[in-house]
Amino acid sequence: KQRLISEAPGHSYIHFAGHSSYHWDDPSQSGLELYDSRMTLMELQNDTVHLYPARLVTLSSCETGMIDMIKGNPEEYIGIPATFLLSGVPCVVSSLWVVPDFSTALLMERMYTNHLKNGMNISEALREAQLWVRELSIGEVAQYTQQWYDQSRQRSKELYKLLRHYRYQTHQNPTSCPFDHPYYWAGFMVNGM
Repeated sequence: KQRLISEAPGHSYIHFAGHSSYHWDDPSQSGLELYDSRMTLMELQNDTVHLYPARLVTLSSCETGMIDMIKGNPEEYIGIPATFLLSGVPCVVSSLWVVPDFSTALLMERMYTNHLKNGMNISEALREAQLWVRELSIGEVAQYTQQWYDQSRQRSKELYKLLRHYRYQTHQNPTSCPFDHPYYWAGFMVNGM
């Protein structure tokens, strides 16, 4: 937590990839799960982290875009994205459900490429990345997995298992698009501008 507090100020882009959760009974206790503790909404609202001059906060983790609109809670619009927006961050990318790691990594890489290299605004960059992930063929997914495996310093067993799985699937059904279901790409949204 202390590292986030000390290193976040002064950065234009803040990307959080990890775990988070939304607490339906007490939204102020929702937050980001850090190595040593949790950064709650209450702490973010109390300016525990100074986010100037951040242009974008990307919350590439589960349930970061949740708000309570069902129970009629008086804090119904309080959520992690709104808290960052109230802290002065003009744009927040967040998720509506538990998102899968691999397709999310592909989505995020493409979104940042679209925005930073191709000059798209965040909404356009995310939407194009979502369509791209949806339409990726199994062969392309296997190629990306191979590239990541080749480039990784620590060749993890999990990445190797993924590589083997996608190679096998390429031979079994070469025309399939493994991430075409909305579960893999539709969970992310843009708040702000």
